[in-house]
Amino acid sequence: MSLVLWSGGCDSTLVLYEQLKEARIGPTVKVLSIEHGEISAPQRSCEAAAREKIIAWFKKQGLYNARYATLHIRLVGNVNGVQDGYVQPQ
Repeated sequence: MSLVLWSGGCDSTLVLYEQLKEARIGPTVKVLSIEHGEISAPQRSCEAAAREKIIAWFKKQGLYNARYATLHIRLVGNVNGVQDGYVQPQ
């Protein structure tokens, strides 16, 4: 089994593609994407939509052996203060 941290950019997508090709005859690939509050909501939506299009293309290629997950994190505290930090939403 492999784990791919997938942003949807060209490098991580190529790594994911290669792992999915190998997974046709092997164990499932676990795929994790991270969405965080440092980028705007429209950009997060655009990136998520791009990942969905790539997943659809993978499936058309017969590359099904993956489990996708997205970790949503948000900034808490004062952006310019000592209490800055990320937490996973409850």
